[in-house]
Amino acid sequence: GFPDLMVFEPKGDYNGLFIELKREGEMIFRKDGSVRSDVHLQEQWEMLQRLRTRGYYACFAIGFDQAVSQIKRYMEL
Repeated sequence: GFPDLMVFEPKGDYNGLFIELKREGEMIFRKDGSVRSDVHLQEQWEMLQRLRTRGYYACFAIGFDQAVSQIKRYMEL
């Protein structure tokens, strides 16, 4: 499904913001930068990729601080 947090406010070159929220300490990527082989993570990554191709800023955020940082970064575009 869709990411956990959605902001329908166009900023810069983006149509909106989508963030998939993860708990503090959760590992998403391997050392080589690829997404872990967890089926659920793979599906979430694919959804974020599809949203990006449609002009959205879409990302993972691990923990509260990273989520706030991503939102601030987006809103300052």
